[in-house]
Amino acid sequence: MGIFKRFLSRRKEALTKKEAKRQELFLKIRELLAKELEIGDIEKIQLTSKLQEDLGVESLHTIELVMAFEEAFNIDIPDEDTEKVLTVKEIVDYLEKKVQEEHSKERSL
Repeated sequence: MGIFKRFLSRRKEALTKKEAKRQELFLKIRELLAKELEIGDIEKIQLTSKLQEDLGVESLHTIELVMAFEEAFNIDIPDEDTEKVLTVKEIVDYLEKKVQEEHSKERSL
């Protein structure tokens, strides 16, 4: 196999691993959302779900969700960051980035 084909093959494999990790993260977040918001039908929670409009998240829920995410992922979430997140996809994006940052800090210590 040529160098270019090997490169593409490895890149595809890396993307597949990243997609699998992202899907795993989404499923964990969806579980936490369902538990904290007492949503019986977990399938109602999709990446496109809007927190307030679709899932009924209110300010008290936000505080509880932040605490649950901080505990589940062993991270700190600043208050100002919570205002920027409006959909489940944005939660996934934010936590994916935040967890990577925390792990990078731990490795550098």
